[in-house]
Amino acid sequence: MQYLITPKGDVVVLKDGSTWSYVAPSSDSNVEKLRSMKQPREVVVMLDGLFERMGVHIIDTNEKFTVIHGGDEISFEQGIDENNIDYSVDLYGFQVDYVIHNFEAGYRDELAKFYLIRQFFISSPAGTKNLLNNPLLSNPLLRWIIHGKNLIHVYLMSPDPSEQQDAVFTLFHMDGHWNIAQGLVGQAKRVFKVSVEDAMELEKNIYSGMKNNTLGNWVRLAKWYINWRNRVEVKSV
Repeated sequence: MQYLITPKGDVVVLKDGSTWSYVAPSSDSNVEKLRSMKQPREVVVMLDGLFERMGVHIIDTNEKFTVIHGGDEISFEQGIDENNIDYSVDLYGFQVDYVIHNFEAGYRDELAKFYLIRQFFISSPAGTKNLLNNPLLSNPLLRWIIHGKNLIHVYLMSPDPSEQQDAVFTLFHMDGHWNIAQGLVGQAKRVFKVSVEDAMELEKNIYSGMKNNTLGNWVRLAKWYINWRNRVEVKSV
C-alpha cells in the first residue's frame, strides 16, 4: 500500500496500484501510542544530538505534543510551548504509525532514515534551533568566513531511488534571513548532494553550535562546515 496526500490535505491509500480509498483519522491518541512503543537503545543514541524538544502537530487530528530527548530515553508531553522547542514538524497520523514501526525495528531501513531526516529539512522555522535560524548561515562575519552564497540547491540523496526520489530543496538568503523551498528555484550558486549520514552530521553539528552560542565556537564550526561542504558540493557548478 502507498499513502498519498491530496491538494486538499486528505489522505488516500493506494491498494495494489489500481484501487484507492480515503483514510479516516484514527480515534486513538497518537501521543499515547508513542508513549507505549519500545525504544531500542540504538535509535535513542542515533537521535541524540539532533534535538532536545521537538513540537509535533498531527494534521488530521489536530493533536499537539512535544517530543523530549532526555539522553537515555525519549518522552512525550501534551501541548507545545513554541518558545521552548528546537523544531516544529507537521505530520499525519499514518506517518506516526510508520515512525513507531521503524523505531521499534531499530531504524535499520535506510529509506526510513531518509524520510526521518527529510522532516528536519522541512520543519517549521519557529523552532529556536532550526537550521534556518543558524548564525553560521545568517551572521555577516561568519558568512564571510565560509564564503557563503545566497542561493543553494540541496539534493538529499535517496538510498533507494527506485522506491523514492531524492528530496530536493532550494535555500535562499533574503533580507538577512534564510528561507527554504521544496524543489529547484532560481540559478544556484552552489549545489550540494547530501547523503542521509551527511545530513545527520550537519544537523547535529549545527544543533551543538546553537547550544554553545559563542563566537569562538562558531568560528570552530565554520571551519568544520567548510570541510563538510567540500565533501558534498558538486564542483562543476
